[in-house]
Amino acid sequence: LLDAGAILHVKNRNTLWDEMFQLLLLFKEREGHFNVPQRHKENGMNLGLWLVTQRRQKGLEKMSAAREERLRETGFIFERNQDQWLEMYRLLLKFKEREGH
Repeated sequence: LLDAGAILHVKNRNTLWDEMFQLLLLFKEREGHFNVPQRHKENGMNLGLWLVTQRRQKGLEKMSAAREERLRETGFIFERNQDQWLEMYRLLLKFKEREGH
């Protein structure tokens, strides 16, 4: 069994993750995207570094499925270049429709 200190540590870590997640949602609502600069701070918290950590955790397969799902449900894309690729592809389709080739 975990002692009280270990339980408190896990609870605090989960609370911090939830707080950072909420800051990410606020950023997205205000800016319209998830491209948070690495050094960006939101309400005094280093949101940019937190996001880098989330991408790293996912890449190392150390992120819980629940956290990954919460992020994906918001439209967050873990692969930084994928959102840019999708935007360029959308523009290409728009060009093709307009120009006919």
